Amino acid sequence: MPIYSCLHSIVDLDSQFCARSWLQEHWPNRTGEAQHLKGDAAFVHVFDSLLAYSMAAVGVGKRVVTDEILKRRPAVEGGDKTLPDCVAIAKGGHFGNAPWPLGCRAVSYALAAGNTVVLKGSELSPRCYWAIGDIFRQAGLPDGCLNLVIHRPQDAAEITNVLIAHPSIKKINFTGSTAVGAIISSLAGKHLKPVITELGGKASAIILKDADVEKAAEACTLGSFLHAGQVCMSTERIIVHSSLAESFIKAFKKFTEAIFPTSGQPPVFVSQLGARKTKTLVSAALESGASVVFGDMTETSSSTTTMRPVALRDVPKNADLYYTESFGPTVTIFTFESEEEALAIANDTEYGLAGAVFTEDLTAGLRVARQYETGNIHINAMSIHDDVNVPHGGVKKSGFGRLSGTPGIEEYLTTRVVTWQTRS
Repeated sequence: MPIYSCLHSIVDLDSQFCARSWLQEHWPNRTGEAQHLKGDAAFVHVFDSLLAYSMAAVGVGKRVVTDEILKRRPAVEGGDKTLPDCVAIAKGGHFGNAPWPLGCRAVSYALAAGNTVVLKGSELSPRCYWAIGDIFRQAGLPDGCLNLVIHRPQDAAEITNVLIAHPSIKKINFTGSTAVGAIISSLAGKHLKPVITELGGKASAIILKDADVEKAAEACTLGSFLHAGQVCMSTERIIVHSSLAESFIKAFKKFTEAIFPTSGQPPVFVSQLGARKTKTLVSAALESGASVVFGDMTETSSSTTTMRPVALRDVPKNADLYYTESFGPTVTIFTFESEEEALAIANDTEYGLAGAVFTEDLTAGLRVARQYETGNIHINAMSIHDDVNVPHGGVKKSGFGRLSGTPGIEEYLTTRVVTWQTRS
């Protein structure tokens, strides 16, 4: 699996990795049955093991076998779907936080639909992307189907421009910040190319009056602080009914100390920049009148890339933390009296990627879910959830398009109408 570090390599080698569709070239005339790579047993084993390990690390739910993805591929002969030639998967700096599961997800659906792929890996974790490419190579993926681009940070803009503008690239998939996603979308629009984006989030967990407090507290602990809060679906706001506030906070503290003990290693950021951003947001919120529920902001550490969990309340709207995604181990607690008030707080954001609601009344849970402006909402579970057979994506400035599930494959197919007129 070649790794290209030079801008000219991308231009010069386009005929090698974007010449034709893998499906049309290598899987002709197969219909109705699961399609497999050569050596698929080894591929499925390694692929599933890789995803299972990373998903377990972030507390994501059960896995669905890779065969399910392949079985859902549309038929080639006699079908109504045709294939683009090449897809560019561009990943932002935040993508260094979970390269294994997100890297595999980024390329697997496009490949399963029969496309060739150019994967631009994050400069924060290049070795992980090389390993992903090498696993596909060992599994028997033909040369030129999956192509890896790794570059220096200072070359990111130039390489991204060339990839998007290149005529062989038919669609772009970007995971990263909303700010960069807007730039990517603008560039793609300039060339009239469709984009799938998964961007920032400001997920809320709404805890209704009849919720199981212990269950909600444990889920909010995981949803807020897993991966040091460096998940786009992380819980950033906890909106709890005022009658449960004190009991919830007590349980929340208990689970946080049990899962992320102060005697243990503090959560680690991917970079110093991320740690500095989160700490600055929290400090500014405190200066604006917010109060600490738990966590010690005065604690010093020899590392500039760690931060212990912090929960705040009374964060005013004029504090940047109120609207800005912290992408760190911090969460803000709000209270409410009515569902309308809770939803007003949850929807008061430019983001809409994920959320959670806790209640023993399914009707109430569904009622809140329908009014919560988000792409994914989970009843009685944490906001972090991403399964291979469930469509995933956001609304508002959290992006557009869907990843995973059948819609995740459909994103990489186009509909073609063919008619045949017989002699009269």
